[in-house]
Amino acid sequence: MRLIVLTYLLFVVIYVFSQESDIPRNKQKFEFEKYNNGKIKKLKQGTYIEVVSYNKDTTHIQSGDLIDLNDSLLIINMSFEDFKLVKENFTFSKYFIYETPYKTSIPINSIDYLSYESKGLFVFASLGGVSLFTALIIAPLVSIDRSAPNNFNSKRYTSIMRPALIGTAVGLTIGFDTMIKLKLPTKNKPH
Repeated sequence: MRLIVLTYLLFVVIYVFSQESDIPRNKQKFEFEKYNNGKIKKLKQGTYIEVVSYNKDTTHIQSGDLIDLNDSLLIINMSFEDFKLVKENFTFSKYFIYETPYKTSIPINSIDYLSYESKGLFVFASLGGVSLFTALIIAPLVSIDRSAPNNFNSKRYTSIMRPALIGTAVGLTIGFDTMIKLKLPTKNKPH
C-alpha cells in the first residue's frame, strides 16, 4: 500500500516540476511583493499567473504565462479571461478560454493584484487527496479478512486509517489554497 502511495506522489512531483513551455530555458526572474507581508517573491518567466483588475463594479481577470514586466506593462501569454459586473439588481459574468494563447500587454497602473499557484502547496494538496482516498476506499477494502469468521480486521483498519487521516489533515490544510496573492513592487508602480 505504501508503495502505491509513494509511487503516486513521485509521479505528481515529477509532473509538477517537469512542465515544458515555449519560454526559453534561461528564464528571466521578475520581482513581486507578497500581498499580505510585503516580502519579495521572484517569479520566473513562464509562470502561470492570474492578473486581477477592479474598476468600479467590474472585475477583470486575465490568466496566462508571465512573459515580461517593465516600468509600464505586464506582458502575459493569455489563455483565460473573465469579466464580472456586479450591480444592485443583477450580476453579469462572461469568460473566455482561448484555445491558442496570445500575447497581451496589461498596463501596470490597472493591476490591483496578481496570483500564482505554488507548486509546493500543490504537492501537499495531492498528498491530502491520496490520503483521503486511502482512508475512505483502500483501508476498508484491505481490512476485509476472508479467512476470519467476522470478516473484518479492525487492527489492520486502524493501522491504515490513522496515518491516512493524519495525511489528509496535513495535506488538505496546508495545500487547501494553492494560489498565492502578490502585488507589484512599489518601484514598478507609477506615481
